[in-house]
Amino acid sequence: MKIRTRERSLHLRLSEEEWKLLTDNCRKCGLKPQAYIHMLLKNVRPRESPAEDFFEVLKELRYISVNLNQIAVKANTIGFVDTKKYWENADALSEIISRLKDFMT
Repeated sequence: MKIRTRERSLHLRLSEEEWKLLTDNCRKCGLKPQAYIHMLLKNVRPRESPAEDFFEVLKELRYISVNLNQIAVKANTIGFVDTKKYWENADALSEIISRLKDFMT
């Protein structure tokens, strides 16, 4: 394993506006300024961290996925599909997809 060494340092002067822009961008990405600048130097565009609601939507999707899997297992075992449960989960899935589309716009 190669240990990274950084032998050079840089003192950088920023205006108040530039500093605010840097710190706001770092906060949005969940990075420290040094990591943010290293990414920029490597031509990697730092991405903003998703909103908290995004993780709640993922949690709901996992829950629906488990429910649909349980319905499939039961259907394979007894040869019968609980259509009420199936459509409840299908409707919930449609609602979640709609919410995800809202995140993208």
